[in-house]
Amino acid sequence: MRWRIRFWMAVIGASLAVPLIRGGLLWACDPRSVSPGSCGGRGSDAAVVPLPFGFDETDVYSTPANCDGANLPGPNCHPSVTADGQWLFFEYDQDALGMGQMDIYMATANGSSWNPPVNLGPPVNTPWHEGKPTVTPDGSALYFQATRPGGLGGSDIYVSYWTGSGWGAPQNLGSSVNSNFDESTPYISYDSQRLYFQSANRPGGPGGGDLWMSQRSGTTWGAPAALSPPVNTPALEWYCCESPDGNELYIISNRMGGYGNIDLWRSVRQVSGQWGPVLVLPAPVNTANAICSPFMAADGRLFFGGWLEGGYGDLDVWWTQWSAVSRASESASDWEIPAIDEWNPGTALPGATVVLTLLQTRAGAVLAGTYPNGSVYRSTDGGRSWSAPIPLPGAMRVFRLLQARSGVILAATYPNGDVFKSTNDGLSWTNCANLPLATEARALLQSADGRIYVGCAPNAKIYWTDNDGASWNLCGALGFSASSMVYDLVQDNYGRIYAGAWSAASAFYSDNGGVSWQPCSDFPIESLWYAVQSLLCVGDTLYAGCWVHGLAETNGRIFRSPDRGATWQQTQLIAGSSDIWELAQERSGQHLAALGTLASGEIVYRSADGGQTWISTGRCSGVREAYCLQLLPRGILLTGTAPGGVVFRNASVLPSAEQPQERLLLTGHPIPFNSSVHLDWDSGSESLQEIGIYDLAGRLVKKLDAENAAQRQAVWDGRNATGDAVAAGIYLCKARSAMREEVLKLVYLR
Repeated sequence: MRWRIRFWMAVIGASLAVPLIRGGLLWACDPRSVSPGSCGGRGSDAAVVPLPFGFDETDVYSTPANCDGANLPGPNCHPSVTADGQWLFFEYDQDALGMGQMDIYMATANGSSWNPPVNLGPPVNTPWHEGKPTVTPDGSALYFQATRPGGLGGSDIYVSYWTGSGWGAPQNLGSSVNSNFDESTPYISYDSQRLYFQSANRPGGPGGGDLWMSQRSGTTWGAPAALSPPVNTPALEWYCCESPDGNELYIISNRMGGYGNIDLWRSVRQVSGQWGPVLVLPAPVNTANAICSPFMAADGRLFFGGWLEGGYGDLDVWWTQWSAVSRASESASDWEIPAIDEWNPGTALPGATVVLTLLQTRAGAVLAGTYPNGSVYRSTDGGRSWSAPIPLPGAMRVFRLLQARSGVILAATYPNGDVFKSTNDGLSWTNCANLPLATEARALLQSADGRIYVGCAPNAKIYWTDNDGASWNLCGALGFSASSMVYDLVQDNYGRIYAGAWSAASAFYSDNGGVSWQPCSDFPIESLWYAVQSLLCVGDTLYAGCWVHGLAETNGRIFRSPDRGATWQQTQLIAGSSDIWELAQERSGQHLAALGTLASGEIVYRSADGGQTWISTGRCSGVREAYCLQLLPRGILLTGTAPGGVVFRNASVLPSAEQPQERLLLTGHPIPFNSSVHLDWDSGSESLQEIGIYDLAGRLVKKLDAENAAQRQAVWDGRNATGDAVAAGIYLCKARSAMREEVLKLVYLR
């Protein structure tokens, strides 16, 4: 059995110490004098202690934590931290108030949080591009990438020295490092002896983007050399950093075998001094979304830039740490429970920080799927209280829940691309699909013909099953890149299936059950990098909720297409929105949007005019993102939120004068239809007494079998009571409970 020690920070006397392991002993060394393979301490700067404990070789990383206070609206990336943990530098893109399009910012520590960041200003920042900062452990030197005039190539590496009162004039590292090609994403090692950087076009590397390293000799830098395989590959290697002791290398790469986008990988220095096999970091660090620029601090925290649930809607700075503590022990009690406000919170779901999906089952229970513990919770009192978590083995995120017409409930999960199945109303679960090449199963849809589709990441694969998950089949390719994912799947009344995704063309449709796909028309968006996170079909109108990269204050956009995706119109902006996670239609016909916002609390909006204007439904105190919506009888609305893992409850989405009484709700799909139409109803607490098909003269064509009343559905195949096919035309479906009656118009094309 091999064991690994993780004890990144110790205090030996007055010095900050970084450990090395030799001969079963822990050697603590001053990080300013560490070199790979030796302690290099001076006098009291080096000490020896026995190994106090060991951990299994398997890596476990904590749930990434947002650097609250430091992140600004828009993309924040490329963090670097001084050894004392007091200064955090990062790159901020699209800052209208900065010196240029991309600038370097610094935040100072404030306990466990960060003070608001400040622009470094001149002479570091200019009207040109400055970014990708890396600071020495003592904060005396700041290396960064810039495209300012006077360089040797398109992008060069510069260094600025701290004078005690400010940053000095940046110096180009000269031809020993820079060239007439592009040098970018620098990283300076803890002993300041090795400078790593990336070049997309410098000759001598094996791929289109490779990592290089220059060794310091005295006061000069040696000729850079491309890192040997397995670090560099023909794929893209973009950024790297060392652990404080120089024995681990963390790499950003889009090589095969990751979680689907640009992922974080790790290599350990071998006895020979060479880097060993490169392995992808496990979940929950990597997801199907992009990760950029790792930096390991002296205390072992691994900072990185990434787009994760619970952030501020774009690339944020996060940190994670190797841990021997199970995710299951992370409790929502660590979060402040929101106070009652316009929305009433239920009990925080223990172990959850994000509620990603909600589902009311036909038996009346409400299920909640969560992150990071990958569990399902049940409520039998409308979301006021919740059961203990019901784990889905191996899952960390439960992205979507769906109840099929058969009554089976499916759960789409991460990080193994698994789909779980429950046949007892969510009380227990079994894995029914480990989908090939998938790390995330995100979207679920049951179409009119009974097929169930699941949208995945990476590679935006879509699979389908016609036997409740006993076997799965691959749909036709959407033509997405490896970095793409399917966020949502919906079907309109004509049988067309739409897929919302993260891609250059982010909405696709299929008219043949997923055999082939065509792109919808382009969205009128000023960015080429965006995602369709949610879709809603209302008659012939298609709505799309989008996240748009690089728009600083308002990344969330809602678009409306009156012609099934042929053209798009942007609806009113919801100020401060960062993501549009779910779109829904309330029983009164009003539209609802669950979103992330930079202004804490106002995270669910409604529209009474078809999505043209949006009004807040009130505040959910203490949270900043609503990921899902679930409508209950009597006008009650639930929303799952982050952070804190709380489901909020609102019984007054509509003004009180408009609050609908409980009524019979009848829907059908597809309409028009040419073979059969599936009819679903919700009669609240009342039981359905009768459902039948009538012609326009009011004559009964066929009384439908209500034996599926528990599942609240029926099917009409276009035949009368004697089994004869009826003529094409318009028919009426009438459903009646003890107190109410509902009529639905059907169009039979035959």
